Amino acid sequence: MTASDDSAAAAVPGAAALSELAAAKAHQAAERWPEAVAGFRQALLQQPGSTEALSGLGDSLRDQGSVEEAIGLLEPAVRRHPESASLHYSLGRAYQRAGRLREAIDIYKSVLRLDPRHADALNSVGLFFSTRGDLENGIKLFQRALAARPDFPDALVNMGLNLKILARNEPALLAFKEAARIDPDYARAHWSEAQLQLLLGRFEAGWRGYEWRWRTREESADRGRLFPQPVWDGGALPDGKLLVWSEQGVGDEIMFASLLPELAATMDCVLECDPRLLPLFARALPKVELVARADPLPARLKAPDIRAQIAAGSLGRWLRPDRASFAGRGGAYLQPDPEKRDRCQARYGSDRLNVGIAWHTTKNEPTAQRRIKLDELLPILQIPGVRFISLQYGDHREAVAKLKAEAGVELLQDPKIDQIQSLDDFAAQAAALDLVIGIDNSAVHMAGALGVPAWVLLPQPPEWRWLLEGEGCVWWPSLRLFRQKTWREWKGPIAEMAKALALHVGQRSR
Repeated sequence: MTASDDSAAAAVPGAAALSELAAAKAHQAAERWPEAVAGFRQALLQQPGSTEALSGLGDSLRDQGSVEEAIGLLEPAVRRHPESASLHYSLGRAYQRAGRLREAIDIYKSVLRLDPRHADALNSVGLFFSTRGDLENGIKLFQRALAARPDFPDALVNMGLNLKILARNEPALLAFKEAARIDPDYARAHWSEAQLQLLLGRFEAGWRGYEWRWRTREESADRGRLFPQPVWDGGALPDGKLLVWSEQGVGDEIMFASLLPELAATMDCVLECDPRLLPLFARALPKVELVARADPLPARLKAPDIRAQIAAGSLGRWLRPDRASFAGRGGAYLQPDPEKRDRCQARYGSDRLNVGIAWHTTKNEPTAQRRIKLDELLPILQIPGVRFISLQYGDHREAVAKLKAEAGVELLQDPKIDQIQSLDDFAAQAAALDLVIGIDNSAVHMAGALGVPAWVLLPQPPEWRWLLEGEGCVWWPSLRLFRQKTWREWKGPIAEMAKALALHVGQRSR
């Protein structure tokens, strides 16, 4: 046997190396990262030059949170194996996880030079184009990924989300459906389809798919398993009570609780809620037993007289199965504390139109960027005859001070109101106003639930609850919707709202 023969033999993995590699891949597929890391390390002891084991080890280190260790492993590996597309791709993903996006995109381009049909790299570059706002090129890259790998559900969903932003909704639905057909357990495909079905007002299909949220939000799914009662199936309960439990943010809690008055008219209900909502719900829902959300789960919620349970977000499936089921139902149901409301009104005065304003949210999905910079609202904030009052949670004093210094616009911040601490105080503040102006956040849900007029600036595409078209809101009749026509372009709806506000002030002063 020659030296070259020895080298060739060494390059062929033996049975032990193949066994270690197979075991490591199984751990990786099951997301058992420590076991996968140990397995790939063992495979590398059996075959030190294995690019497959190096790539697998780098990926597993990254996914268990050891990103810098993954980069430290993969950078020299790429230098030793410059022809390995898989190693380059693993390094790109590690850079991406570390937030080194420029380096990641350069590596992905290297992958595509080595292998122009590398589907994962095409998908990753497509995502970069998409998040940068170049949706059409993103779609083209997803299409190339699918040409290379037709059964690629992630690329289908990514393409569908771009199509949805561009208002090509039927092709987007087809992409989501095809992804779910390829992988029936792929929660992201079902969840994306459900949100689009709801946005299009196709409630029956939308609510059915809405249950896939449990597969995309493990924390909520785990919490649902704490309740011993069976899940309510929408039918009558001959005896005992129905538990409705909280699962989403404050705005969602307020919205879904608007279904409780009609539900409580047909059966006894227990509502678990954010403790800050107890005073509001106690006034609004006198027939409903209220329990504050707590950890560990209160014993009351496990009591035998509670015969069934349901997450608040699942009520729509049974109470709002179609567009017609909204007519004449739901809407404003909260009642502010009258003394607190009157004190707010006294502080603000009545010489001008009192308008609350909210512009920020901690949620800002790439496909539906809700938040707006405060200075972008200047066309609205410069309308004379208006006292603007901040309804924004969090500390925004710097932005408010900058607005006054640079544009001469005063935004009143009421030091007696802290909505994070007291939602009852916040409700009184909102009820004291003539109008609320906001983005898609809890402030407009509070206004709607109180019956306060509110104007809402919505992105394109909006979240499903706002539906695709129209100025009206099926959940809150007191709301008026101002919609983006183009993704990320706020000037149009802001100008439209400024014009409407000037007209409103003019009519009031007559």
